[in-house]
Amino acid sequence: MLAGILHRLDELTWRWERISIGEYLALFRDPGRLFWMNFLAGVARGLGAAVGFTLLGALVLLALQRAVELNLPYIGSLVADLLRIVRTELDGGTPGPGGAPPGP
Repeated sequence: MLAGILHRLDELTWRWERISIGEYLALFRDPGRLFWMNFLAGVARGLGAAVGFTLLGALVLLALQRAVELNLPYIGSLVADLLRIVRTELDGGTPGPGGAPPGP
């Protein structure tokens, strides 16, 4: 019976080591390290989201500019209005070469 319990305990210890439960528990024993790890993880997530959104937005704007260059009737005018609005906002409110965006 004792041999069975010791065997089961060894097996359980091996499984805990395999899933790094000791390292996980050590992380909770040191609150400063836990805070630092979570802080760095949050910064990495935020930076990744910002870079990803910037790249995605740039690709969408590039695709919209290409649609304007193709002179598609309805899509071209819609995209031209959108780009004019974006340019107006980026330039600090001065209308671009196409004039002021249409009012409400």
